[in-house]
Amino acid sequence: MSARLLHSRGAAALELLRQRAQTALDTWMQQWAINGPIPAAVTVTPLLDREQWQHHAYQQLRDAKGGLWIRAGAVDRAGLAQSVVGSDPQFAPVQVIEEIVDLAALARAEELRAALFGESAGLPAVEITDELPPDLLAFGCGAVGIVCSASGLHAIVDAGVWRAVLDRLLDEPLELLIGDHVVARGALVAFGDHFAVRVTETVTVAFDTERRSHSDR
Repeated sequence: MSARLLHSRGAAALELLRQRAQTALDTWMQQWAINGPIPAAVTVTPLLDREQWQHHAYQQLRDAKGGLWIRAGAVDRAGLAQSVVGSDPQFAPVQVIEEIVDLAALARAEELRAALFGESAGLPAVEITDELPPDLLAFGCGAVGIVCSASGLHAIVDAGVWRAVLDRLLDEPLELLIGDHVVARGALVAFGDHFAVRVTETVTVAFDTERRSHSDR
């Protein structure tokens, strides 16, 4: 019997991935949204509802580090089209509208690709596929979903992508917070397949005990 490595996604890793995707989609919305840039809230979550992700067409981007799959079914395209050309476009023939939506889809994929894979020479090309890798939705595989309703986005990234995001942040300064208070500063470090924060400075926090005592009454 062969053993399979189980990948665990910590809250910090998911938040870093969400921030990268958020920045990419904000940039894309500024260039393509018909009503100008609007808040495009992005969520990143484990793939708990597998039925939501199966049996769809996908834009696929893969390299040696990992893969990104952007759902490209009829419902997804309709959501994308509404954000780009509106719900009832009348300014151009249907064929031109379709070409605009195609270009917008490609531009969105490229923004996400650059944000998640990093700016490098060998970025993977966008391909269309009807089949996800057989182990992508398996328990413990590390894949997560990226969703942005404002741009009609439903995407999957595998463990290799969010690990690569963390790898690029190694040794960069980080702040540790409790609520809104910074309690320590340090840097992200790696130990084999695990990540941790090396604390280099602790911060004394003066909490408002008087206000807390009033709220406890």
